[in-house]
Amino acid sequence: LCSGQARSLEFPYPGGMAALCWSPAGERGELTVSLHYDGAYGMGEKYNAVNQKGHTAVNEVEEKFCFQGEKTYCPAPFFWTNTGFGLYAATDERTSFRFGEKAVCAELPVDCRVVLFSGMPGEIIRYYMDLFGPAKLPPKWAVDLRQPLGQPGESGAGGGAGGGTRLSSLRLGGRGVER
Repeated sequence: LCSGQARSLEFPYPGGMAALCWSPAGERGELTVSLHYDGAYGMGEKYNAVNQKGHTAVNEVEEKFCFQGEKTYCPAPFFWTNTGFGLYAATDERTSFRFGEKAVCAELPVDCRVVLFSGMPGEIIRYYMDLFGPAKLPPKWAVDLRQPLGQPGESGAGGGAGGGTRLSSLRLGGRGVER
């Protein structure tokens, strides 16, 4: 869809028929998706709102410690609507999505692969996750800081499967970690 030539197509979804129009301009272009929706969700880690309708979501990694506002460190050019439409732009480049009243306008690189979804929110998310494979859970020691490191059968600092070292407490000092 997002090639060097202008294109348009219609895509059925539970809330009706979405009209997609691609307008290239050099190395980038605008994809306009005209559809009925009251809520748009996704776009990765966002601090401004859960429902992105009425907002512009810029998907670009930007390191900012506090008061992120519109900025994010974990962007994802993927959204779904309450009416059963979903879209994923498969690119690592900067993207921008303007969620308007009756259309979503996405600024995308030319030759960006666009994946369209139709269905209930859970189905759309499952189809999206299928593009990447199942999520891998981190080891238990990475999420439970109360777990002593180096327990038999666990990997971690100060031990391992055969290690007998137990780290029972940590004190963060001025020169690093002290036992």
